[in-house]
Amino acid sequence: MCKFNSFGSNFLVNIDKYVNRKYLNNDKSFTRTRKLSLRDTILYPLLQEGHTNSREANNYMKLITGDDFAMISQQAIGEKRGFINPEVYEDMYRDYVDDLYNQFYPDLTLKDYMILAGDTTVIKVPNVSKTKEEFPVAEGKPARARLSTYSDAITGFVFDAKIVEKKSSEVYLAIEHLKNVKKRHPKRKIITTYDRGYNSFELIFKHIELGVDFLMRLNDYTLHKEIEQLDSDDEILRLYLNNNRTKLIKDKELREKFEKERYIDLRVTKVEITNPKGETYTETLLSTLKMDLFSKHDLKELYNLRWTIETDYDRLKNILEMENFTGQRRIIIEQDIYSKIFLLNLLLTFKKDADKEIQEKRKNKKLKHEYQGNMNHMLGVQQTFLYKLINSETIEERQEITNHMMTLANQRLVLKKDPRKKNPERHTGDTETKYQSNNRRS
Repeated sequence: MCKFNSFGSNFLVNIDKYVNRKYLNNDKSFTRTRKLSLRDTILYPLLQEGHTNSREANNYMKLITGDDFAMISQQAIGEKRGFINPEVYEDMYRDYVDDLYNQFYPDLTLKDYMILAGDTTVIKVPNVSKTKEEFPVAEGKPARARLSTYSDAITGFVFDAKIVEKKSSEVYLAIEHLKNVKKRHPKRKIITTYDRGYNSFELIFKHIELGVDFLMRLNDYTLHKEIEQLDSDDEILRLYLNNNRTKLIKDKELREKFEKERYIDLRVTKVEITNPKGETYTETLLSTLKMDLFSKHDLKELYNLRWTIETDYDRLKNILEMENFTGQRRIIIEQDIYSKIFLLNLLLTFKKDADKEIQEKRKNKKLKHEYQGNMNHMLGVQQTFLYKLINSETIEERQEITNHMMTLANQRLVLKKDPRKKNPERHTGDTETKYQSNNRRS
């Protein structure tokens, strides 16, 4: 059995550890025998196939009972799901990626560093009054929320995520991600990359306090005067701290700590970037990375790696159909998003082994192009066999299922391309959602 798929299937077999009453919002729920048990209800968001709610509900009953005539209303499922805290899916995706890295750490790092990327995307939630109350927006504006994530810039695995109101600060969401990941991986060497929307002294100070390296692209005005005085395109800037740089820090302990410091040393590196149109321009990168470990070229490549998080958002929205929500309440929206993040991590595990097998089969052939697994096709394969994997009883049974999944994954391949040549559509100025609540899942 392929090693990553073996890990994934073993995790699924033990998924019943999340069937725990600690995730219930109401202690009196799930105390009687009903059509849907607590286990059935928790698994429900993981086994969606993109149909309408009524069809999903009845298909699910057929799946778990084996009875082609079993039925349940979408309202009944929605009522049951309302008792379940979305934290169950947060714990699920976090435990999955943490266990994965604890087991395969050397295979998933660069120079023994975890390379993470922080970013946010705007989510189109159901544009109805109920949703607008729970995700407030300005009057007359369509319902929107913000999803913030920390993803591995090499593999794409999502380490931490939070769905919040659209107006929430990207910087403070990043600080929460940073603290969470550092708490879960206290001994790992980590580099986090950011775009220019994260130019914040509070975020910089928090990285230094936690001992986590960072690399961020600067905007045109942050440290502009200081950088103009530098003599080269790659050198250390000694940044003297004053009240103007510390007074806006909201974290009192962090502010008081750096008020006692005279200066901090930061590396400023100017690199030439070529965009997908072939246009070349200069970007300024700010980091804490040591020159003897990371060259100027290394920093440019590290920054380019952060495009993976854009690819993650593209996959979540357009392959896993994250915005195709199964309900309008916030609790259901959060369940849908965090369960999709778990499914993305699971899919990336599947793809990692599938792509390796694809390359092995073609390594001695003189092929003009390099191929990889088709993510849309692989998601279909994964969802087809997910319930069987969860309920498999022996290693031999799991191996038979995963081997068959690998065979199916090899049947549909696509050309391997530079993901930076495709800019995921993230425009949010429109007033219509991709999945209108009156046209789908109702």
